[in-house]
Amino acid sequence: MSTTTHHRPSPPAPWRSTFESHVSSMPSPEFIFATVAPSSSSSSSPTPYVPRLRYCIYRGMWSQLPENKHNTAPKNPRVYDSDMPTFTTDVRMQK
Repeated sequence: MSTTTHHRPSPPAPWRSTFESHVSSMPSPEFIFATVAPSSSSSSSPTPYVPRLRYCIYRGMWSQLPENKHNTAPKNPRVYDSDMPTFTTDVRMQK
């Protein structure tokens, strides 16, 4: 008895083509991700929240990341598709 299941691929997310079109038209796929955080009690901020910024770089969709020449491990076959964007940031940057 076989326990193999057949999975029908999902259609792409409705926002994917617009997102990829916008990213591909950028000179460099970088952006600033902004959040707010509670200010510390010792802060001189006039508001209870302060902004936090982080520079991010779009690397591609999860299953379609570009090859890394420094990674010599065997590659998995490209049999999956994903609508999950992947970003990197430098851990040395303060938020």
